[in-house]
This record gives sequence, structure tokens and C-alpha cells, in this order.
Amino acid sequence: MKPAEPITLRADGAGLTVAPAVGGAVTRYRLERDGTTWEWLRPTPPEALGDGMPYQTAAFPLVPRKPGPIPRFPRHSHIDSH
Repeated sequence: MKPAEPITLRADGAGLTVAPAVGGAVTRYRLERDGTTWEWLRPTPPEALGDGMPYQTAAFPLVPRKPGPIPRFPRHSHIDSH
């Protein structure tokens, strides 16, 4: 199976690129206005994507996860929404 290609989300001159093959790491975040591009995060080297190295990407999700199945929460939580 071929790894998923990076996905770029765009809105109003902003662009956010994520790499599903590297755990959803952010590879680029930029803003384009009046012919100028501002890069808001450090560049991601191409080898980081090929080798699956999230620590070399622009940013990566900090989501703690234990090995094993993902826990499910009951539909009606004990948290009050008032």
C-alpha cells in the first residue's frame, strides 16, 4: 500500500499541509498576501516524509497514546454541560 500524499488545506490565503503517512504531522503553514508568502513554521526536509521522521517536520501532534485499542467514552458522560 502506498503512503498517503501530503494534504493541503487552504482558506483565504492561508495554507496548512499535513502528512498522514507521518502521523498527521504538519509539514508547512504559510500565509500568502499581495504576492508575498510568510512561512510560519520551520521547513520540513523531504527526507523526513520519506523516512517517517515526525521530529523533523514543522510540527507534530502531541497526543498521548498507550498501545492497544483506543478507549471509547460512554454516550452520556458524567460531565455537566451547564
